[in-house]
Amino acid sequence: MLDVLLSEYDFAVIGAGPAGLLAALTLARSGKSYRVALIDKRDPWREPVSCAEAVHRERLEALVPMVEPEWVRGPVDGAIFVAPDGTEVRLEQKDSGYLIDRALMHKRLAEQSHGFGVHCNFRTRAVGLSKLENGFRTVRYENANGSGELKARVVIDCSGPGTGFGDGENITQGNFDVEPAVFALVKGLKYPVNYIQMFFGRNYAPGGYAWLFPRDTHV
Repeated sequence: MLDVLLSEYDFAVIGAGPAGLLAALTLARSGKSYRVALIDKRDPWREPVSCAEAVHRERLEALVPMVEPEWVRGPVDGAIFVAPDGTEVRLEQKDSGYLIDRALMHKRLAEQSHGFGVHCNFRTRAVGLSKLENGFRTVRYENANGSGELKARVVIDCSGPGTGFGDGENITQGNFDVEPAVFALVKGLKYPVNYIQMFFGRNYAPGGYAWLFPRDTHV
């Protein structure tokens, strides 16, 4: 989606992950005729999405206007915790969560936002933010066509940790709590497809933990 960005908006949402997509969609569905821009440096449905894709069912249904069956891979009925010596502890909690296709969820939420009038530009990087002046903040951005600016009465930063956008604001960024991780899609493992698994101990992940979240019966 490469909507032409206007020079002025009521809201500019930076980052089209779940937070940004839902913020834009909520504003667009409010009936207030807000002018909303949604900006991200990449198409939010582009694989791979760095996420285990397991979510709590009640929280997802509370936050998302409508959970579509096509982006639910299957249910989560509990969790299996594996101790360093291999001992397993199983937590049973039937239908407590969903295993989702997050890339498809992003795409459908973006399409809904666009359908409600949000200007979506997913190949634009927001690179700077001005102080409030005459009721507006100025967002500086860059894309394949060069650089530009837009003004917004409210800027919602959903860009995520480590992006650098909004570093000049006097707010806690959360970058101090970011840890390195390895993400892989693996075929051929034997596992229960409706349980997530957590592995603890130095043999698995020194100083941390490892997890196995099924995507389907093969991956």
